[in-house]
Amino acid sequence: MRRLKDSRAARGVGFILAPILLVLSGGLCDLASAQQAQQPIACDFLTGAGRIIATTGGGDGSFDLAGGVKDGAFWGHLTYQDDSLMLKVESTSITNYFATGPATRVIEGTAVTNLYGDRRYRATVTDNGEPGRTDTFQIELDNGYVTQGSLLSGNVELLNGNLNSTPPPGFTCGAQ
Repeated sequence: MRRLKDSRAARGVGFILAPILLVLSGGLCDLASAQQAQQPIACDFLTGAGRIIATTGGGDGSFDLAGGVKDGAFWGHLTYQDDSLMLKVESTSITNYFATGPATRVIEGTAVTNLYGDRRYRATVTDNGEPGRTDTFQIELDNGYVTQGSLLSGNVELLNGNLNSTPPPGFTCGAQ
């Protein structure tokens, strides 16, 4: 008979503690998944301007850009002009900035163009050192326009982050 009472008491305590433990473990799982959701990004920034031979139209293309993370947000700008197509692209927002290699950075965002209306874009630049002649620039628009090349003139410079180089929510510094 005594075994039956111990068994009922144990079940009663288990019945009370089980929901509490379930809630606590669920909370810990949510915390763990929130920490895993932190995506590492490059917390540096870049600037650049130059000319390339536009592979799409064969004429000159010129660009001016900056990008990075600052004060908890992506920031930067892009202007691009393809002289052979008379295409002008000007960014209206920066939506992402990340590293694809030690000296290569990607800036993504939205832009207004004079030929294609509002577009999403991706600019990929590589800083291959000074004086910039081996630096590269590529731009892709979401309508299929792509051009790329080594700089004919100008320079891309990848710079170390500073105290203002804090990433947006959901991101952490670390991918370089």
